[in-house]
Amino acid sequence: MQVNSINNVSFNNQPKRNAVQPTFTGVKVTPVARKYFKAIDWLTNNYYARFYKSKAAGKFLEKTSKLADNMTTHMMVLGSTVISGMYIVRTLQNDKLDKEKRKTLAINDTLTWGVSTAGTYIVDGKLRNLFDDKMATRYAANYLVKHPEDMNKELLGDWDPADIRQVMKEAPQRALAKYAEMKKTLGENTPELKEWMEKVRFKEDRHFKELEEIDGSKLKIKDFNRDILKSPKLSNQIKGISVLKSLFIGTMIYRYLVPVLIMKPANKIGAYVHAKNAERQKAEQAQKLEKTA
Repeated sequence: MQVNSINNVSFNNQPKRNAVQPTFTGVKVTPVARKYFKAIDWLTNNYYARFYKSKAAGKFLEKTSKLADNMTTHMMVLGSTVISGMYIVRTLQNDKLDKEKRKTLAINDTLTWGVSTAGTYIVDGKLRNLFDDKMATRYAANYLVKHPEDMNKELLGDWDPADIRQVMKEAPQRALAKYAEMKKTLGENTPELKEWMEKVRFKEDRHFKELEEIDGSKLKIKDFNRDILKSPKLSNQIKGISVLKSLFIGTMIYRYLVPVLIMKPANKIGAYVHAKNAERQKAEQAQKLEKTA
């Protein structure tokens, strides 16, 4: 295929033809939209591009690198923040509602968002260790019973998934001992050794050297799989149930738990604000009457 331009394409030496440009109807670019697009362009060129090339961005990414483990919760909170913010603004701008009613609803929405966000991070954080230490490990053991080909027995020897915690503790030393045995048997830097290393999914010597710094007693299941078992399928399974866990926690808190619990406090705050506004208006009217008397 020969491509001369975006509109002129030649297939199998056929004559070039001008492609018909698609037309869109029903969408008009308003002056406000044009200003918005210009603002986005300005931010992209003058802020974002410069920021990501700066030292400050590098330090920020270094400090927040661990946040990727909780990315599902971050994205869920971000979506909730955008939607809640839009809803609060629209509520305050709704002229069909009583002014005080609008304030009460806005307070309700704000409290719901704030408490839900804090609750989601707290609960998800508290349950993460429990999930990594127990639930995910148990899930992996059940998975390996059904998929023994992912147990990497060539490296660790024969082992029972029911003993996965003990194997995790011994795994770094087992792997290093097996590597030393195979180097002695097959010879260093031989094609046979390389073939064995590929079979156990260790493509370079440095991967074995990295095991020397791993404390097996502190290994979590995702690290055990990443560094030793090296099963892509199991890795995807662990990530999937971790995402499911975060989604379940966030959904229950945002959708069901907090909206019910926050209703009474929000109504009380709204009533308090309404009473304060009524007192202020009453005092202002009294002052006006005194001035006109």
